Amino acid sequence: VFVLWVCCCALTTIVVVYYRLCAENYNWWWISFFASNGAGMHLVAYSFFYFATQLSITSTTGTLLYASYMGMLVVCYVLTSGAVGFVATYFFQRQIYSAVKRD
Repeated sequence: VFVLWVCCCALTTIVVVYYRLCAENYNWWWISFFASNGAGMHLVAYSFFYFATQLSITSTTGTLLYASYMGMLVVCYVLTSGAVGFVATYFFQRQIYSAVKRD
């Protein structure tokens, strides 16, 4: 599952950045970091949904503990998927620009 996740993050980011490069927008660095973070938003939404529908936490301490752990998980997920997307796009753009003839 991890390898499939890495492939999905990398390919999604490469496609997004490739279309941006085709439109002659060469500011791809931050786009490559944030393009693969769509599932991070899904993780945030699902954690709210799961908290509201499945958990029966009534105390403030439990709610704060759940929110802090989910916040740390989401931050780790966003940083990891962003790093995977950036590295994949970096090697992709190096490959396509190395194939360009300089005459």
